[in-house]
Amino acid sequence: MTAADRTAWTAFLATHPQAGFFHRPEWAQAFQEGFGYETIYLLAEEHRSGHTMPAIRGVLPLVVIRSRLFASRLVSLPFLPEAGILAADEQAARALAAAAREIATARRLAWVEYRSDEPPIPGTTPVAGRYADFVAEIAADPDERLKAIPRKQRACVRKSLQAGLDHYVTRELEPFLTLYLRNLHHHGTPAFPRRWFAALLDVFDERALDILVVTHQGRPVSAVMSFYDGEMVLPYYAGTAADARRLFAHDYMYWVLMEHARARGCRRFDFGRSRIGSGPYHYKRHWGFAPRELVYQYDLVRASEPPDMRPENSRYRLFVRMWQNLPFALANRLGPMVIKGLG
Repeated sequence: MTAADRTAWTAFLATHPQAGFFHRPEWAQAFQEGFGYETIYLLAEEHRSGHTMPAIRGVLPLVVIRSRLFASRLVSLPFLPEAGILAADEQAARALAAAAREIATARRLAWVEYRSDEPPIPGTTPVAGRYADFVAEIAADPDERLKAIPRKQRACVRKSLQAGLDHYVTRELEPFLTLYLRNLHHHGTPAFPRRWFAALLDVFDERALDILVVTHQGRPVSAVMSFYDGEMVLPYYAGTAADARRLFAHDYMYWVLMEHARARGCRRFDFGRSRIGSGPYHYKRHWGFAPRELVYQYDLVRASEPPDMRPENSRYRLFVRMWQNLPFALANRLGPMVIKGLG
């Protein structure tokens, strides 16, 4: 894909039933600005007699990740829950997969990772049982919305509404970024660079991205950066202060985000990807969201088995504990160099 192809790429997405927000071409610019990644956005085109312009029959967004620690590979797409080949037919899908393997082979990359199980790609290894996402309707009536939440979580929402919390919507990075980075540090996850979030604000305007900040007595206690795609809201990056649990700030944040999203015309709430069995996984289930297992496909070009870079992997457990014990300022300085190789 070149700059001249972006309009046609977007038009193809509008015709494909499995196209999602993460297939949008703006992500290529975000990856380039935010991490300096090389992006390779492939198109399958059909040249038809009598037509001056070829017709797009498929797309595949790819990012090249080079890392000595975690192996160099092609990913569709890093940091995002679901992306992969979108094709109008099997021939286009095969052509895109073959081109991706050819690129990985020529560059001596370990594997090609497709974060989708559709379409099935011959020769790849599917991996399930690691991640799930959560999507549900947002009821128009607040009372019905509250009743849809299971009893224990509903009680937390009610307590949050009595905790003296307030909120506002903004596109300023602070205080969201500090709250988010502190959460990452607490969980032993390397920090994302500030320029990644600046890139997201640069490529997605107010119609597609905003930040909701929750305050208590004027002090920020939680915040969430959300994406908007048609009738879908996708709360994606969230952070909370140390006393947020006591104030039920997280519960308040998602409750008022649902109301805010409804006012923007959204009808569905995408709670995002979580590792199966993790704390966030169970938290989302407590809201009444049903998990949908995600299956990823790996074309093992030079690797012998699919990777597992989850914190539960014994290979990375010591790294997580070490990172949690780093001073916050040092973790923020070193984090972007590590996270770039994780994807």
